Amino acid sequence: MNVDNIIELVTKEVLKRLKKEGLMEKRKKILLFNGDEEYKVFLERKLKNYEILTKVEDLEEIEYIMIASIDNKLLYNLSIGKEEDETSKILIQGIFGGKKIFLLKENIFYRKFKETCNENFYRLFEKQEEKIKSYGVVVKSLEEIEAILEKKENLVRESIETEKIQEKASKEIDFTKKKVINQFELKDIREEIDCILVDKKSILTPLAKDYLRERNMSVKRV
Repeated sequence: MNVDNIIELVTKEVLKRLKKEGLMEKRKKILLFNGDEEYKVFLERKLKNYEILTKVEDLEEIEYIMIASIDNKLLYNLSIGKEEDETSKILIQGIFGGKKIFLLKENIFYRKFKETCNENFYRLFEKQEEKIKSYGVVVKSLEEIEAILEKKENLVRESIETEKIQEKASKEIDFTKKKVINQFELKDIREEIDCILVDKKSILTPLAKDYLRERNMSVKRV
């Protein structure tokens, strides 16, 4: 075994342990259908916060499903809920499971013939598309899908930051209405806190200061 192989094996083992111990941030997963390896690599570059998969054993671990292209047969099968092949079966399972499914509108086969096709015949396929959209399938361009995913990530990050702020605020207790604060009042506090809010003119007794120091509690004068 050469040095490169050893390094590769060690790297894989380290990554595996980091994931197992929760020390490595897990990327959300997108299951890609009807996209070749080149398109998969392209998506990975565009959607850097996501892991792009082309097969999966359990749909539960998947956050989103993306259909890179769709022909008339698959469009029809989805519109009537027919599980004819493995792709339609997994997509229908995804709809049942409430998965967000994206379909690239630029790669819908029947749309290529809008200028030449009989209007009534073309409308037949439009109705099928409308049906799958009513099932929750989102038909957008890649740029629009990218914007949707980015917006969702920002909302998640904002939610996490809000929770952190609320958690921090919940660890403070208000003593601003008290002119003198002694250790007995501090001992009456039942919840876990790390900071007390006091008025700029409030007086902390020496024993109260000792109590705060022993418990690593800070004082914020407001």
